[in-house]
Amino acid sequence: MLDEDETLLQRRDQAIEPIEAALCRRLKRALQDDQNDLLDRLRNIRGKAAGVVLPAREAHAARFRELSRPFLGEAIAAGAAFTASVTGRKASDHMGGADVAAEDLAEGIVDPLRRRLESVLLAGEGDDPVVLAEAVGAAYREWKTKRVELVAAEAVVAAFAKGAYAATPGAATLRWVVDDADGPCPDCDDNALSGEQPKGEPFPTGQRHPPAHPGCRCLLIPRLT
Repeated sequence: MLDEDETLLQRRDQAIEPIEAALCRRLKRALQDDQNDLLDRLRNIRGKAAGVVLPAREAHAARFRELSRPFLGEAIAAGAAFTASVTGRKASDHMGGADVAAEDLAEGIVDPLRRRLESVLLAGEGDDPVVLAEAVGAAYREWKTKRVELVAAEAVVAAFAKGAYAATPGAATLRWVVDDADGPCPDCDDNALSGEQPKGEPFPTGQRHPPAHPGCRCLLIPRLT
């Protein structure tokens, strides 16, 4: 990797790491609140738990969508500012993409979490309430200790890439820089080997900008022609 590319990757990471950390803290707090609400309802019901205890899917997703939107908007703005610093062009407002990014994040948390909770609640119908509460707690603990950090990091990186791409002038070309800190990725290597592409042209993996796959932290470097 070129020293310049490594420097730009480090600049990107310095810009988004505080956003990732803050978003992760808020998501963990929201998951704890979510767990507490569910356990409160569980104490007051009898019989079939899943259909009664879980909130409506849209209301459930709204909690995570609303809290994540400002953080992802900040990441989009950071991406736009990054492009502006590389191209020398003034960054414009690209905050509109935060709604889609927040919806994607909420879906990535709520849908798998609800499937796990439905399974736990249905399997535990008629069980001792203490045992059922422990099973529910285990489902949330998995998210709070393992999965939410990955979801938050992927969402922030993707939002940054979205903002950086949106702020790239139409006449620019873009070069794919691989971030292989978590291991090699042949697909992203193919994108990097393809060289500079005009904005709007897809790279070999079919994407116009990162991420190319879950966990992708690659970066596009613009150049004005």
